[in-house]
Amino acid sequence: MARKILVVDDDPCTLHVLVSALRRNGYDTVTAQDGTQAVMRAHREHPDAILLDITMPGGDGFSVLKKLGGSAHTSHIPVIVITSSDDPDTEAKVPRGQTHSLIYKPFDLDRVLAHLAEALEPASA
Repeated sequence: MARKILVVDDDPCTLHVLVSALRRNGYDTVTAQDGTQAVMRAHREHPDAILLDITMPGGDGFSVLKKLGGSAHTSHIPVIVITSSDDPDTEAKVPRGQTHSLIYKPFDLDRVLAHLAEALEPASA
């Protein structure tokens, strides 16, 4: 059975690039374009991992991380943060225990896929 990945980004182009790459690599995908949708879809879809943008409407990635981390239904899901933020404090603001890794845009798809495979590894062992 294919692993399900929730891809959260408000930019349709970024969403398309990530979803296309994931599907080509055998993953099932679900998407959300804002923070509110992200939290709802994470609870409803039970993804194996989440690729999460930080800057978006309806609750930024930080509020999404807080809500996901505070729920027994979603706190175990590995999250890879993908951001274009130029805030030097971004790394310090991203909670370490819940976030598997932080990738800056523009991103390399091979790097995203490698981080995702690594994030999913413990669950498949």
